[in-house]
Amino acid sequence: MVKERNPVMVIIWGLCTLGISWLFWCVSTKNEMNEKGAGIPTAWMWLIPYVGTIFWFYKYSEGWEKVTKSDTSALIAFLLMWLVFPIGIYVIQSELNKLA
Repeated sequence: MVKERNPVMVIIWGLCTLGISWLFWCVSTKNEMNEKGAGIPTAWMWLIPYVGTIFWFYKYSEGWEKVTKSDTSALIAFLLMWLVFPIGIYVIQSELNKLA
């Protein structure tokens, strides 16, 4: 079951907690999408310097595209998450809210 969240509040909480709540958001949404068959790997991959984080966010974006069947491609979602994280959060959570 995908939980409906306010994307603006996710961004604001992330800014207030210096990004810690964004980590929880990533893991929570990953678990919700994996229940729908996304196949996103464990977040422990973040511990592998550089490559682990990049690979994880790309797989996250692929899983998101698979679950939401969005018009936005996985590559664009990945670039938004990687380069402008708050905008990526907004786009991803908005699409997930349509599933909720």
